[in-house]
Amino acid sequence: MYSLTIKKIKMTKTNVYAVCALLAVVTIVSCKKDKTKFTTTALQYPEGQTIIAAPFTSDNKSSTLLVMDNNGNIHISIPLEASSMNFHRWDINGKIRYTYQYYNPYSFLISGIGYIPGYTVLMDENMNVLKHIYLQQYNGRSASDPNVLDGHDFILFDDDHYISMAYYKRPASLDNSIVTSDSVTVVAPIIQEVRNGNVVWEWDGSQYPEFYSTSVEGNDFSNTTAAQDYMHMNSMIVDDKDGNLICSFRNLNQIVKINRKTGNIIWRLGGKNSDFAVSSDQQFLRQHDVTLTDGGKTLLVFDNGDFNTRPYTRICEYQLDENSRTISSFKAMKLPNNTFCRFMGSVQKTDSSYFIGCGSTPQIMEVNYNTGAIIKQITLANQSYRVQRY
Repeated sequence: MYSLTIKKIKMTKTNVYAVCALLAVVTIVSCKKDKTKFTTTALQYPEGQTIIAAPFTSDNKSSTLLVMDNNGNIHISIPLEASSMNFHRWDINGKIRYTYQYYNPYSFLISGIGYIPGYTVLMDENMNVLKHIYLQQYNGRSASDPNVLDGHDFILFDDDHYISMAYYKRPASLDNSIVTSDSVTVVAPIIQEVRNGNVVWEWDGSQYPEFYSTSVEGNDFSNTTAAQDYMHMNSMIVDDKDGNLICSFRNLNQIVKINRKTGNIIWRLGGKNSDFAVSSDQQFLRQHDVTLTDGGKTLLVFDNGDFNTRPYTRICEYQLDENSRTISSFKAMKLPNNTFCRFMGSVQKTDSSYFIGCGSTPQIMEVNYNTGAIIKQITLANQSYRVQRY
């Protein structure tokens, strides 16, 4: 057992780690087998709005769970001995929970793929670990098959009901004219909904080989050595209007709505075969963090951009008429100073601003979406997959 001192930081634009005042002491219990098992006491959360992030090093050997006030002053800092991502706070009928993905370097790894294989950690309101969550055995998978989750997204309904996602290596389907060798493998996304320990629904992207032809990256289907990450799913959200899932697929430049009962594709937005007419300005590139805002009326997209064709990042808003398959409203804001967040990133919308985590660019910024003026800018020590404010 050892003590970790949590210190308040005086925030500047260039240094988030200047120590100025002691805030709290967290007692941590750790063991060699499980680096996430700790017990916290005397946590002092900020008053008012709270920012959470999980900066991690590029070698995946360390990360830190951060809880900050709205000015970027650090109130809680929990170091971890491997990468963590998608640190999220949930308010479920007044019950607070936290989740994050923890990288397990000893788990099954698909080489050459940009993801964090491991498990999801569920914590209570005091950040005490409640349990670890893995991919459940289902659809022919046994205890001997990989059970690691991917950390791009996770949806918590309550302690025993959630939707997780995984990347799974599969033989490519030969039921098309693109794949001609049975030695070709692909990385297929799996979405799994679990309630009370039982899988109640699962979607396996490998069952939809029509996506092969619409991939814009990770699509060398003649390569028999490296698995092709042709879809690269990176976010999902439940549409409260109908209970179905809206998912983002980076390597398709496409957002897809999936029926949460049948698994059928309801519609596609963007990419090579959009069900909605999309102008060149409305087309997003390598997007992350697709969410709903304005009471569910607006699709909010972190449009990363593309290194070769459009090396700057935008925030895009779409209002869709799902019946007529038309975009009824669209607007986009380019990030200030030509900021380019090549990988990762997140955005939340307030009454007059966007709160933005810049992903692979280690910054947080708040921008007035009417004027484009920067309201707030915070520099992190390392990249953070997402940053959220509550």
